[in-house]
Amino acid sequence: MAISQSVGWMIGVLLSVFASWVGAASKLVIRKSWKIIEGVKEEDDNYLTLFARSRFLHSLGLFGMTVLNPACGIGAMKFANPSLLAPFSGLTLVWVVLFSKSTTGEEPTLVQIIAASTIVLGEIIVTLFGDHSNEDELSLDRFNDIYRSPKMIAYFTGFGVFYTLVTLGCKSNHPMIEKLSWGLSGGSIAGLLMFIKDSLSLFKTESPWHWQIWLFLSGAMFVGLYGIRCLSYCMKRYDTTYSATMFVVSYIFSADIMSLIRYDIYKNMDTVSQKVMFPVGMIILLGGVIVLMTEKIPGFCWRTVGACRREDAKPLLDGDNSAIVGVGDENRSLSSADDKL
Repeated sequence: MAISQSVGWMIGVLLSVFASWVGAASKLVIRKSWKIIEGVKEEDDNYLTLFARSRFLHSLGLFGMTVLNPACGIGAMKFANPSLLAPFSGLTLVWVVLFSKSTTGEEPTLVQIIAASTIVLGEIIVTLFGDHSNEDELSLDRFNDIYRSPKMIAYFTGFGVFYTLVTLGCKSNHPMIEKLSWGLSGGSIAGLLMFIKDSLSLFKTESPWHWQIWLFLSGAMFVGLYGIRCLSYCMKRYDTTYSATMFVVSYIFSADIMSLIRYDIYKNMDTVSQKVMFPVGMIILLGGVIVLMTEKIPGFCWRTVGACRREDAKPLLDGDNSAIVGVGDENRSLSSADDKL
């Protein structure tokens, strides 16, 4: 039985809302899996029970992010236009803010709530006024021409340099650099959406045995799984609100920059309002990111632009004062239970 267009878009919206909830729940569950073994030692009586529970929750969260969430997102695309569904990705942050306290015991601060709301507003503006065109089919000749062009070679070179700096930043002794780097590590690489989009477009016009298709499908799997891995380790170190928000924002920024270069989205913007509001939305997003990334960094305070000492910095592990959230330490060591995850 065919579903009418008037009903189909509502199904797409419901699936997209559910996908955002699954994404948020998965992130919270992974954060919970790290927290329940904080400070636990192998000689403790409840070590095996807590370790098994932690592994189960961690696996459950990864399943939600790698299987259930993408499945709902793909299903939603069958019923509604992506331009309608894209803003609902911001709901992930809303669910995280709403349920952080009840699931992980981490109550979002007022600054985090305002920053997350600002980011969601920026996401909505970018989505509404961005390029809504779609390159549905792609020939092998055009594919080769695109990815051999100087601009794409420059893009991949630039991204390689950027991600190398992000990786080095995760080991930095500077708290802000370390925190920002972990926040950017997952979403920025997961945002390389041309791997999945162009491989599927090639499938529609070319034989499935071309090596370019399988190279890009392999690339799509790698950037997706590696992005989730980075997000998991970010949530091991920082609260869920920060980790989830930075993942979503860096994902959007990475995808938008890639689209500017690969798909020439500005050429497809027909109205002045699109060309004006798209960068406005990006600026609003950036403002929220700056506020969020400096929240709870030891020694930083917005009231005096970093001059006052923050007293609310929390240790990564109970009883381990050398492992402070956001503070690099060459001698930092996690508990043996954490390392086994």
